Amino acid sequence: MRAKLLLVVFCLILSSLASHATHIVGGEFELVHLNNFNYRLSLIQYFDDINGNPLIKQQDLSVLVYIYRKRDDMLVRTITLPRISITDVSYTNINCTIGSLKTSKLIYASNITLSADHYGDPEGYYIVWERCCRNGTITNITNPGTTGQTFYLEFPPVVKDDSPFINSSPVLFPPLSDYACVNQPYYVDFNGTDPDGDSVVYKLVTPLNTSDLQGGPNGTPNALPTPSPAPHAPITWVSGIGLNNIIPGSPTLQINKAGLLTVTPNRRGLYVFSVLAEEYRDRKKIGEVRRDFQMLVIDCPPPGVAPQVQVKLPNSNVFYSESETITFGKDDPKCIKMLVTDKDGRENIRLKAIPVNFSADLGGLFTVSQGFIENASDTLEFEVCFPQCPFIANKPYIVDLIAMDNTCSLPLADTIRVTVFVEPPVNESPRFTSPNIRTLSASLMVGETFNLPINARDGDNDFMTLEVLSWGFTLEDYGMKLTKLIDQEGQLDHSFKFTADCNKYDFSTRQSFPFTFIVKDLDDCNFGNPDTLLLNLNLIFPSNNIPVVSIPSLQNLEITARIGTTLVFDVLSKDADNDMINLKGFGKDFDLVLSGAEFPATSGTGATQSTFTWPLICEKFNLTVKDEYEFLFVSEDLGSCKGINKDTLRLKVKILPPLNDKPVVSINDLANTSITLLTGSTLDLEVIGYDQDNDFITLELVEVNEKAVKLSYHFEPVNGIGLVRSRLQWTPECSILDKNSVDNRFEFTFVVKDNKCVNRKADTLKLEVMIEDIPADYEAAQFYNFFSPNGDALNPTFIVKDLPEDNCFSQFIGVFVYDRYGKLVFQSPERDFQWDGRGAANGVYYYHVRYTQHDFKGWVHLVY
Repeated sequence: MRAKLLLVVFCLILSSLASHATHIVGGEFELVHLNNFNYRLSLIQYFDDINGNPLIKQQDLSVLVYIYRKRDDMLVRTITLPRISITDVSYTNINCTIGSLKTSKLIYASNITLSADHYGDPEGYYIVWERCCRNGTITNITNPGTTGQTFYLEFPPVVKDDSPFINSSPVLFPPLSDYACVNQPYYVDFNGTDPDGDSVVYKLVTPLNTSDLQGGPNGTPNALPTPSPAPHAPITWVSGIGLNNIIPGSPTLQINKAGLLTVTPNRRGLYVFSVLAEEYRDRKKIGEVRRDFQMLVIDCPPPGVAPQVQVKLPNSNVFYSESETITFGKDDPKCIKMLVTDKDGRENIRLKAIPVNFSADLGGLFTVSQGFIENASDTLEFEVCFPQCPFIANKPYIVDLIAMDNTCSLPLADTIRVTVFVEPPVNESPRFTSPNIRTLSASLMVGETFNLPINARDGDNDFMTLEVLSWGFTLEDYGMKLTKLIDQEGQLDHSFKFTADCNKYDFSTRQSFPFTFIVKDLDDCNFGNPDTLLLNLNLIFPSNNIPVVSIPSLQNLEITARIGTTLVFDVLSKDADNDMINLKGFGKDFDLVLSGAEFPATSGTGATQSTFTWPLICEKFNLTVKDEYEFLFVSEDLGSCKGINKDTLRLKVKILPPLNDKPVVSINDLANTSITLLTGSTLDLEVIGYDQDNDFITLELVEVNEKAVKLSYHFEPVNGIGLVRSRLQWTPECSILDKNSVDNRFEFTFVVKDNKCVNRKADTLKLEVMIEDIPADYEAAQFYNFFSPNGDALNPTFIVKDLPEDNCFSQFIGVFVYDRYGKLVFQSPERDFQWDGRGAANGVYYYHVRYTQHDFKGWVHLVY
């Protein structure tokens, strides 16, 4: 029992933490192409180990991300990504570690398939995940502890122009767990790499908030809201902060197009920001990814003075000027001296070389890459040696030589840019000798063999390599062979052979085979200009009839169908050559399966048939958004030896709303909806709702006029299928009457509604009730002027017959009888009083019958 109790308490703690936890530093998505239509999707989340609860870091064992289509924000798929690692984010300089800054990197990832059938929309797709909450100590946004982050990535379709469109998202530079110092320059490289060589442009944007800000306990934000489609709401900056001064300073936070983030902050705080990396190919944007992160700004000691760098030219005491070019002959030593001073003294100095107009790893330029300056007057001397082979052939290359000290949080540095020209060794380029033309096209019938000798020679007698590039296929896929015959100094001979065997290989999807053959020599610097041979092979197939797709039951290929019905028909494909054919169905710009339609793919020899079934269920449609659907029924020859022949039949279906009879509301046994009711009487009416279509209906009293709002009536709303009943019950009291008004009408409005998902209908009935007071007939009262209580039973008492009943405005008070001297001799509060004259003498007496709004007065003669 105790163990169960502890488990419940632990779960409650986790639930409480999840509902309101501040821990998010930032993060982003990555989508990496693996092969074919397979990808690796990762979500990277950065966690604040100082301000965040460690239980929260362990809590999210997986995340559920949503993929939406950009064109209409339709949900395409949800994907669960398990957590695969938790690691620390490192500092640039470990000696600069402070106790108020520690960040963890959480990675969630899984391999996924993005098929062409589901991810081919030209406008692309986006991935979303939402998590709350950010650090409660963030300075530049409002309510940071209840503000979340929306992780967001856009990616292009996986096919374009019927061909695979291979793309991976940019991989951003891993962020550093560094801090910035007030009034000191800060920089960090947010630049990344693009696996496809696409251009990436960076800019600052406003971070995105989460969608469900009140879905948690007691109206707090939902810690794990359902990822919503675009657009996504931004966070709210505090007063005085905006996109142009996310971190106040001089300059404020900026990022250039290459991804270098810079700022010189002028006040302390914890600042959140977001970097948008936009991906371009052929000058067209194809994707984007957001990274949110935060920067801590603190007060730091004065930074001191940056080191100073100078370069001495080879065999000279002259210092290098950046306007010069250092030239090395092919046989010259290629070393220079790099001199570093630092006026602060007692500084660790590290060296770094960065290529400017080329790409290469330059770690090998320094024989020694770090040293220690003891005194301000000391000079460190380093040797920088460039390789024998230039990084760029026949042109100068540029290198930035950087010396950095050990200042916190980021080192102070000095850079000298050197321009170097290295004379490469002499080299003669290789060339193809057979074939003797550089662009070759050939055609062959299916079943034939194509042979081509590919020979190359090199005038320097260098060894050579031959590379073959095939676009969209491999040689092995189709039984092609490239055989090396001779490989020796100055000579490289190959034989290319292709037998178009359609019984072994499938040529149904490809009949054109473009190749590029590239020969390179293996000279000392690999700068020999390669020779290129272009070859394009085209297959010729025997004649073949196209299969024909038809829908025998339809005369028109533009039809209508009504919600609530089921569209059913057979699709037939026939092939005059009696080839093996297949038959498939697709939705144009929508998913056939998600729409609720069924069309099993089939195949057969000469003919095949499949049944299309589409139950038009209300819940599947929003006719204000989309009411026309186009289906494509495609049949292909499957005979590889005859090539591809394909027929496509297009069917357009316009969806109509369901037929719907209006429900009716009525009142049982009431012919007129305007009635009169006396006060004190009871109104009891049965209100009926009826729907001829047997729909689910709801009957409600939706409106009463202002006078009726405070009435003590009773009516219960009801719902049901086809027929519903409820009673209106009311006993009006005098308090509702207005004695100053003759209009005491009360209105009740009843509505019955059906629940058709489209084309809903309703009926309304208005009941008018006129409330009247009980009438008082004062003329009907009968008064007698004589009575004789002498025992003969004739008129023994004084009574009044037919006194009016009480109503709301006049009530009986009593009867009073006086003698001729005005003395009260009898009184009674009873309406049916009787006075027998007991104790009174013969004579005339005067009566007074009193009502609140009326009086009766007269006399009566008493005789014994």
